[in-house]
Amino acid sequence: MNLLQHSWGCRLAGPLLWITSAMGSACVIPQNDPVLDPPALILNRPPRILEDQTLGPNGSRILRWGLGPHCLPTTLTYKVTATDPDWCDDLHVAWYLDWDPVAHTGSARVATLPHADPDAGDPPREDDFAITPSQDLTPGTHVLEVLVADDVIQEGTRQINPRDRLMKCFPGTWLLPDGGSGTDQSYYATYAWTIVMTPGDCPVPASQVCL
Repeated sequence: MNLLQHSWGCRLAGPLLWITSAMGSACVIPQNDPVLDPPALILNRPPRILEDQTLGPNGSRILRWGLGPHCLPTTLTYKVTATDPDWCDDLHVAWYLDWDPVAHTGSARVATLPHADPDAGDPPREDDFAITPSQDLTPGTHVLEVLVADDVIQEGTRQINPRDRLMKCFPGTWLLPDGGSGTDQSYYATYAWTIVMTPGDCPVPASQVCL
C-alpha cells in the first residue's frame, strides 16, 4: 500500500466508525417502566371468643355443685359469644364434655352460627349449651369445652376442614398470583369450664327452712 492509499483509507475509516458508533448507541432504549408486584393474597383471619360475654351459671370458670334434691337450678346453662373479622364466614361451634383425645369421645353437640356483619349492626354470635347434672354428670371433676371454628369441624376428630382461597367475602381476590387455585388455613378458638360435682346435697334454701 502506498502513502496515497493509506491516506484515503484513514479518511474513510473515520466517518464510518463514527456512523457505526452512532447507529449502535441509537439502539439502546432506556427501560424505566416499573415492575408490578402481583396482588397480595387476602388470607383468612381467625375467629375470636369474647370472654367477657362467655359465661357459666355462676359467672366463673369453676363451678362446685352437688347432686342432691336442693341443688337448684337443675339445669346448668353455658353460653359462648364469638365474632369473626371475616364477616361472611359461618362459625361452627362444637361442645365437648370430658373430651378424650385418645378414644375421641365426649362430643356433646355441634351447631352452625350464620354469618353476621358488625358494620351492618349485627350483634356477635352466641350459642348455649345446657347440662342436667343428675343425668350428665357423676361425682368428680368434669371439663366442658367449646370450640369455635371458621370452617366445618370434623366430627370425632376436632380437626378443621381446609378452605378454598376463593371466598365470597372477596370474590376473585383469593386466587393464587398465577391464577391457579389453592387452600388456606382454617382457625378455631376454645374456651373451657371446670365443674366439680360432689355426692352430697346443696344447702337448703332459706325459704324452705322451718323456723
